[in-house]
Amino acid sequence: MATRTYRVFISYRHADNREEGRQWASWLQQAIETYEIPRDLVGTKNSRGEVIPERIFPVFRDEEELAANASLSSGITQALDNSEHLVVICSPRAVESAYVRAEIDYFKQIGKGDAILAMIVDGEPDSDEQECFPEPLRFDTDASGQRQQSKLEPIAADFRVKDVQGKAASQGWTSIEALRQELDRMPALTGKQIDRHLDRYRKQHELMKLKLISGILDIPLGELTRRDQAY
Repeated sequence: MATRTYRVFISYRHADNREEGRQWASWLQQAIETYEIPRDLVGTKNSRGEVIPERIFPVFRDEEELAANASLSSGITQALDNSEHLVVICSPRAVESAYVRAEIDYFKQIGKGDAILAMIVDGEPDSDEQECFPEPLRFDTDASGQRQQSKLEPIAADFRVKDVQGKAASQGWTSIEALRQELDRMPALTGKQIDRHLDRYRKQHELMKLKLISGILDIPLGELTRRDQAY
């Protein structure tokens, strides 16, 4: 029997897939698998010389919660071996997960470190109390898998919500409707302020989704956004 291959493996802490409106792994899998790649891109080659497919499918998402100190199962390592990309859902909760760290470490050890993508849903980069990037994303590793002292600055798709001034960021939402319900509970905001806030987050959310997809397809973000809008 042929081994199944995956376009994407989603690494996440299950706590980031439970709250209504913040079921990030489920949302991400659906967003990737249902994305319609612009027709004029399909069949062309990306910067790695690979042919761009019609769909980014299948995506691997492990639905089992393992203990914090559990080692990776053979099924997980096999899925990582057979995945082209690893997308890490980053939050303070993911930082605490030995499981997420192990998945990132393993993906690097098998030589796929340059195929790791990050998305921030909560927390702050380079923060003592609310760090969002798991340790293997923040530090380089040598050929033997040992952590190095040199720090990395991961480039990530940022799904956090900026405040009405567009500055401080808080935990993001998978849907605009969920954010609307949150804003409706803030009496200090007018209807127009809420509409502007929602419109800004809608555009940010879509752009960050395309940022992840452009990384998976290995094409420039600007090229994908232009073709996506035209399509």
